[in-house]
Amino acid sequence: MMIPRERILFVPANKHEFASRSDKFRTNTVDKFGYKLYPEIIRLKETDMAIQTQQLSASLPRFASLFRSADAKGSAEWQIIQWHGRDPVVVTPDDVIRPEKLTDDEETRPNRFNSRTPALRYSKMHVRRLHPLARETEHWGVWRWSENGTAHYQSVAPIQEHSAARHATVVREQKGEAYSGMARVSAETNRRLREIAAEDNTTLQSVLEAAVKEYYANWFFRRADNAYNVLRQNEQRWSQEMSERKSLDETMLDGIDSDEVWHNDRTVHATQTKAGKCG
Repeated sequence: MMIPRERILFVPANKHEFASRSDKFRTNTVDKFGYKLYPEIIRLKETDMAIQTQQLSASLPRFASLFRSADAKGSAEWQIIQWHGRDPVVVTPDDVIRPEKLTDDEETRPNRFNSRTPALRYSKMHVRRLHPLARETEHWGVWRWSENGTAHYQSVAPIQEHSAARHATVVREQKGEAYSGMARVSAETNRRLREIAAEDNTTLQSVLEAAVKEYYANWFFRRADNAYNVLRQNEQRWSQEMSERKSLDETMLDGIDSDEVWHNDRTVHATQTKAGKCG
């Protein structure tokens, strides 16, 4: 029987050690190095990658193009990804969080792996350390657990190296709003938005709106302060401002007794002048 030129598992003829070799194989039972040809043929690394790609693409169909692209490069680095609330079949690369570091009870390490297999192995080990009840159900390579009634997921994906300036991430607004549009932000800003949204169990749009609202308030009062500083430096205009404020202090009382003093707790007491009149 002819043995194809594939990666084959060898066993030394006189040892119980395994070794993986890639060579021009012969049909001999024992080659010149003293290795027996093991009866099970291990497929080429490319074949293993193709199988993994098929399985991951079935689990995360919106990532399929990224998986195929990583296979084509052959040297892509991988990382662990996390998300919650969305089924794996509909989650997209823009929906996931890509932590910079992975921390559990035993160690903290960078979220970067030189290939897919180490990333898959560490994902399994990492999620079981943090969430012993996590299960790899229905979707190969995707781990699922529940927190406060919400489904959380973890899997792996290729690292998308790109310049924030050249390849900005798009944060899309939710459908059904009065205005629909998009804002381009850097990858780092996008990561921070998603980290906050996941932690607070809210949407990207809500986080972005809250950030813009706070920024706008700071921006508005900063401009007001600058305007007053400029006004104070002009003596004539500042004098006019003070005169105008003084005139506003003479607003009609509209029936309020000038001898009464009102407090913030809504209590009132008469001044000595009014008290003397009453006596």
